[in-house]
Amino acid sequence: SDVYKRQAQYSAIFEAIVENGEQNLKTGKLVFDLRGEGALPTLKLEKPKDWADERTPVLKFPPVRIGKTQTLPIVLKNDGHVPATINFEVQPHESFKFLGLTNYTFVPKSYQSFNIEFRPKTTGKLEWFVLMNTVHNLSLIHI
Repeated sequence: SDVYKRQAQYSAIFEAIVENGEQNLKTGKLVFDLRGEGALPTLKLEKPKDWADERTPVLKFPPVRIGKTQTLPIVLKNDGHVPATINFEVQPHESFKFLGLTNYTFVPKSYQSFNIEFRPKTTGKLEWFVLMNTVHNLSLIHI
């Protein structure tokens, strides 16, 4: 299938030497090449565009009156060639709500929006952190 054609190539050399074994360099060790191809599931953050630092994108809500609602999206794209699954970890908050699925699998070359609802109960600056990670890829992002 075309989906798996553009994978990264990996290579390494495996070398094993037996302690107290024969000292002859040609016969006293085992050496061989390892080669393979593979792809990590990877998601690209399309929105929000603002970042607090290299690992923390920021959704900036406009001023919202107490009791009124504003919704902003987190938009992700699977730019890769293998399916990718996202997990969101969300903590309850009286003024913020994650709308929709907290676990979603993207087919290659697809987009998905995840909405965050803001309904302030008090005045002032409010923050809420959402942790997202791509399954089988060790990158974590805080929003």
